[in-house]
Amino acid sequence: MLSDRKRAELERELAKTISSLEGRQSRQLLKILGDPPKLDDVTLELWETMGKEMLGVLTPATINTSLLAAENVVNSIPIGVNWDMVNQRAASWASTHNTRVVREMYGNTNQATRDMVADFYTQGLSVGDLRRRLQGRLGAMHSEMVAVTEVTAAAVEGGRIVADELAAEGVTMIESWVTARDERVCIICAPLDGKVLGDGWTRMDGPPAHIRCRCDTAYKLPPMERAS
Repeated sequence: MLSDRKRAELERELAKTISSLEGRQSRQLLKILGDPPKLDDVTLELWETMGKEMLGVLTPATINTSLLAAENVVNSIPIGVNWDMVNQRAASWASTHNTRVVREMYGNTNQATRDMVADFYTQGLSVGDLRRRLQGRLGAMHSEMVAVTEVTAAAVEGGRIVADELAAEGVTMIESWVTARDERVCIICAPLDGKVLGDGWTRMDGPPAHIRCRCDTAYKLPPMERAS
């Protein structure tokens, strides 16, 4: 489990990097669309290139976050793990997870761009209107949303990698849901705070349970049985 300070630092760094990339991509997209905008040159290859650029940002950041979270869990217990396996699993998870996230992200942006261009002609939008709408999808708010959500996903995965590695060795960790415990905690997550895995939630439920979810998971060893 990461400290609030470390999470905030990782979120800021990732959001800044994503914002820089998306700003460049939105300018490139507007240039390709032209004035008046046409979709002829907005090809599938363009979206694939943009997606690869985003993967280049997300993958190292989420691997690093996962490993930091894994290290924190290991440091909290008197048991070691095979770090080669932890590193391999973090890289494998990041590749699979981020590919899915990026495919959905740019698939949605592709469709949104097509809708915006259609609105340009049917609703009399200006190129400035188109630019503002596009920047709403590839701008600061979107960058922050992605950063918060993906830092949460990576931090949680780091803890689970350690828990699963220990489980394979016969050591079952107790996993519990932990919210940020502030006024921004949502009605989805608030009732789950402190509950152990299986008590009203499964790993399929999260964290993250939703976009911008800031929850995490905590781990502890089960209490030792008293000798009879």
